[in-house]
Amino acid sequence: MSIKKYIADADTTITDAYKPNLITRATGSNMGLSDAVEVFSIYGQSFTAGPPPVASVEKTRFLMKFPIADIIADRAAGIIPAAAGVSFVLNIYNAVTPQTLPKDFILAILAVDEEWTEGDGLDMEDYSDPGADATSGTGATWAYRSRGNIWTAPDVGGSYHAAPAYTATFVTGSEDLSVDITALVEEWISGAKANYGVGVMLSGSFEDGTNLRSYYDKKFFARGTEFFFKKPSIEARWNATEFDDRGNFYATSPVMDATANTNRIYLKTYVAGVLTDILGLVGLVPALKIYNDSTKTTLLDTWTPGIKASTGVYYVSGVLDTDLSSIYVEWVNSADETMIWHTETIEVHQRTINSDNTVPQYVTTVSNLKPLYLNTETTRFRLYTRLKDWSPTIYTVASAEPEVQIIEEAYYKIFRVVDDLTLIDYSVYDTTEPSSTRLSYDVSGSYFDFDMSLLEPGYMFGMKFLYRIKGEYKEQPEIFKFRVAE
Repeated sequence: MSIKKYIADADTTITDAYKPNLITRATGSNMGLSDAVEVFSIYGQSFTAGPPPVASVEKTRFLMKFPIADIIADRAAGIIPAAAGVSFVLNIYNAVTPQTLPKDFILAILAVDEEWTEGDGLDMEDYSDPGADATSGTGATWAYRSRGNIWTAPDVGGSYHAAPAYTATFVTGSEDLSVDITALVEEWISGAKANYGVGVMLSGSFEDGTNLRSYYDKKFFARGTEFFFKKPSIEARWNATEFDDRGNFYATSPVMDATANTNRIYLKTYVAGVLTDILGLVGLVPALKIYNDSTKTTLLDTWTPGIKASTGVYYVSGVLDTDLSSIYVEWVNSADETMIWHTETIEVHQRTINSDNTVPQYVTTVSNLKPLYLNTETTRFRLYTRLKDWSPTIYTVASAEPEVQIIEEAYYKIFRVVDDLTLIDYSVYDTTEPSSTRLSYDVSGSYFDFDMSLLEPGYMFGMKFLYRIKGEYKEQPEIFKFRVAE
């Protein structure tokens, strides 16, 4: 899985709450430069004359916009996958305040359907900073979306699409907001909806006074916050994990089903260090021919069709029933098998029934770890894993290298060393969503690609790893540290 963040590029809070005099509503105020945004509903701070008297309801919402043009450009450049191959998650982070924190409420997240401007207001207490009106000012307010432009429904507080609509439930009130808004982002990308961002508000009865109580005051960090990891963002997540079974190739076994015996083999074609399509495979797919010896006299099997995963990256999958310890393979053009692209030898392992369920211990190193990285680079971290108690026997030459152990299910996490703050946690695979931190592997061991722009420059960070071994998850003891340059 890969991750890329797109930080909000505009946000503001809009309100119809009373000013301190409890007479005038602040429908003309703007808070576009504040380092926080907020939502609340205040019930019964004043009453209209009866009978019966009617309790007032004061509401605050916020608007937030994101650089969808950057997402479109990254998709065109092949940095993120096409639709259905990527998820987009809206992340907005809780801001701790000394004010009362509401509990047990639901927020609604809706697409804004009119253009608006951010403004330069700051005051979130007395609402002293005016925003746009009919002839002057800048920045969206409860009534105006920009100078001279009222919202379609100026008394409602913004204008929103009915669908897609999202909700987020808060129990303690201190939670962050994290919602998958993939459908909406894809509509922005395709142009089905113009990108005017989202509006976040208390949902239904939590905002309109129906519950006869207040929900005051939930704040989040805005894009102007000084805290690097608290900036609101849309996070793109996609599955770029590759499992190449060259170093862990198993023949079929009567004690395991076909899925467990399926092997996937990759072919990557580089020209001058750049992944490049094989000319003869444009519009076609590769096939894998498997032989019993180096002279290729007996064909054991042919695996086809192959798959083109991306530019210059192909793979085939299959099962093989054999008792050989090695096989000899040819990558060929599926339309003309006389066109051979690559040949190699692969060692074959046999699965056996083993009553020993002892969980082995491993020693892990990051073989290409550097002390310092630029925050503009994407690096591939490569792990070397061996059994902890490995040592050559007296019959083994002293220079013998320990065998690389292929860990088929491994995960990483990243934390900031100075305060042990976990920034990217283990995301263990389940059947509903691919893991965002699972490592790929090939014949040389495990690896993953990491975008350093996700980390704040000037700090030291640490990596740890979690292995699933014989059905148990074991965090490895090693910590690998590095800095990101300012």
